[in-house]
Amino acid sequence: MTLRVQRKDWFGWNTINSDTWTKDSDKKVGLPAKCGSGTHDWRVYVYAEKGGGFTNVSRKITC
Repeated sequence: MTLRVQRKDWFGWNTINSDTWTKDSDKKVGLPAKCGSGTHDWRVYVYAEKGGGFTNVSRKITC
C-alpha cells in the first residue's frame, strides 16, 4: 500500500511525503524537516490496490 502525508493548500490536497508499506515493513512516513511556515491542515492518505483509497481526519499543525 502507499501512504501519503498531505497538506491542504489553496488548490487542494498536496502530497508532501509518501512511501510504500508492506505488512513486514517497519517504515514510517512523516513530515519533512521543513514543512513550511504557519498553520496548515494535514492528513494521511492510504491507498491499497485491493481496497482503494481512504484518508483519516485532518489535523491542524503549526510548522
